[in-house]
Amino acid sequence: MPEINTLLEEGIGNKNEDLKDNSVKNASNFKKDSGRDKRNDLDEKTETFEKIKGKGDKLVLYVVIGVGTLLIFTGFIYAVSSLNYWKDKDSLSPLADGDGLKTSIQKENNNVSGGDYGEIPSPINGSYTPKDSESVWTKRRPLGIMINNHTEARPQKCLQNADIVYEAVAEGGITRFLAIFLTKDCDIVGPIRSARVYYEDWLAEYQGIYAHWGAAYQDPNDPNVTFPEADAYLKINELNLPDLDQMWVGDSAYWREDRPGKALEHTGYASTSKLWDSYVNKYPEADWRIVMPFDSWSFKDDISESERASSAVLEFNFWDLMPGYNVKWEYNKQTNTYKRYQGGEPIKDEDSGAEAQAKTIIMQFTQESRVGDLKNHLLYQTLGSGDAKIYMDGKETTAKWSKSSSRSRTKYLDASGSPVKLNRGQIWVEIVPTGNTISYQSSN
Repeated sequence: MPEINTLLEEGIGNKNEDLKDNSVKNASNFKKDSGRDKRNDLDEKTETFEKIKGKGDKLVLYVVIGVGTLLIFTGFIYAVSSLNYWKDKDSLSPLADGDGLKTSIQKENNNVSGGDYGEIPSPINGSYTPKDSESVWTKRRPLGIMINNHTEARPQKCLQNADIVYEAVAEGGITRFLAIFLTKDCDIVGPIRSARVYYEDWLAEYQGIYAHWGAAYQDPNDPNVTFPEADAYLKINELNLPDLDQMWVGDSAYWREDRPGKALEHTGYASTSKLWDSYVNKYPEADWRIVMPFDSWSFKDDISESERASSAVLEFNFWDLMPGYNVKWEYNKQTNTYKRYQGGEPIKDEDSGAEAQAKTIIMQFTQESRVGDLKNHLLYQTLGSGDAKIYMDGKETTAKWSKSSSRSRTKYLDASGSPVKLNRGQIWVEIVPTGNTISYQSSN
């Protein structure tokens, strides 16, 4: 039974009418004019026709000139009024329909590295991508994957390709990642773990697809192990999230890797392209093919290097007495990124060795509570409002977060009540209990 529970956890007349012959009548009428000279008659008719035709041509010409003038004048008035209306407004956020994302945002020359980049920024983190990948990701929904962060599960694979990463405690002070992918793919990503209810509220605001290996669920034969409040399957149904649980998708997208010395729950992996393919197969109906719109945050380009802080370090912990999960983000002025350490070690990709780096870090303080079941499941406040700190360019911004419903975007407003503009690039959202202390040291 323990092995099965572990797998589960990690794991639609017509009536004819007589026709009159009018040809005889027409011939009779024609003969009435037989005493006239037919040639003179034809000449007169031709002359009359030419006069009428000349007048008609002039009339048509006058009409064309008048209509054209009216159209030009109308277009001029519209252009002037549009210019006055939009000149002081921000660019529109991306919208979406069945053909993919549409946007009025244009790429900014100092934020791309070449002419091969597309015109549409990621609605998640504001970054631009090459045209060939843009033609792919604009036609699909974001994909949220639960990533294992147990100390024994590290290092992970392909976190660096996520548009945004959320980190929160799953149980016992052990954190887990919700990595949301849209603009980039991974041949192999993981290790993958089971679903929790609060991650589902964060994913729902992106109208995303949920990939996970099992979930916290209530066993009817032993209801005290997991209470309904923590049942992730119930929450998935409540939110109507497209669900790619490994227990249903199987080896079409998921597999286990041989990791000597690692427990079974640290060996599950997947491919983002196979997960998106599995989504199409599991949800073939046309309604599921629609790329659902969601609000985009505000983004900005990097400030000049001379304006950035010389150095900065952000440090915090989720729970006391859990040193393997304490986090340090170290700022690099030249790259304008923060390098990640956890448990005192730099976090690197298992395959490429690439260091985990973020362009923007959001510290979101939320109420933490216990469900009270035998599994010691937790709940985190996902709706409502609270304090936040935002780090970019080596500087700290005090903010407030708010989220009115599961499907609405979390908003981050500065002291003046304006949306905080985030740097383009990968974002990390750190969910920490309200009251936790953090340390941020910065020097100019």
